[in-house]
Amino acid sequence: MLEVEGLVVNYGLVRALRGVSLRVGDGQAVCVIGSNGAGKTTLLRTISGFLAPVAGSITLNGSSIVGLRPHQIARLRVAHVPEGRHVFPDQSVHDNLLLGAFSRRRSRAEIDDDCESVFELFPRLKDRRGQLAGTLSGGEQQMLAIGRALMLKPAMMMLDEPSMGLAPLLIEEVFRRLLELKRRGITMLLVEQLAYRALEVADYAFVIEHGRIELHGPAAELQRDPRVRAAYLGNAAPPPAAAG
Repeated sequence: MLEVEGLVVNYGLVRALRGVSLRVGDGQAVCVIGSNGAGKTTLLRTISGFLAPVAGSITLNGSSIVGLRPHQIARLRVAHVPEGRHVFPDQSVHDNLLLGAFSRRRSRAEIDDDCESVFELFPRLKDRRGQLAGTLSGGEQQMLAIGRALMLKPAMMMLDEPSMGLAPLLIEEVFRRLLELKRRGITMLLVEQLAYRALEVADYAFVIEHGRIELHGPAAELQRDPRVRAAYLGNAAPPPAAAG
């Protein structure tokens, strides 16, 4: 579905990506792990059209998307859940979800059905559907950001640090929902600093450092790789995978 080849991106005067290549297959969950400043967020922002590459290619289903604006890429059903969530704080939970369907040409009844599907996935949001998004907890805002992306009926969902700033119990809940989306066959590209969580969700993983892909392979293999364990997983065994 998505193919990135030789991507070079500058962020101001800094070369943030240095020849990055990766692929995400249809229905596959792929994660990118790495330290702060490694280039993870830059990668997603470039795919989404917020940053222009200096060199390299990005193709979606065989067609180049380099040079397209973010709203044009969203119309290709690429949903981006950004770092920091960025919900519309002065709009209700329900209205935030409706805004996620802005590019869809569907009947209001179909969109309302999709809202109900989001509420089934995140029951907390159903209880707060009329509440202003800015008054939600951080975890609830993260659920809303994911739900808003689902309203696009995405061909691919990109998630940037969904665990950031969340309490452990809410991290568990968010990652349970990501596992459920994986079971539903939603294609995902996940950027996450909690490497053990990302590797539990992913089928395939890439390790990025200093703007370069240093390692890649099936997620289960990278979980056992001593280099990955030393750098990202620590000496202790990671917590057990989230149930369900």
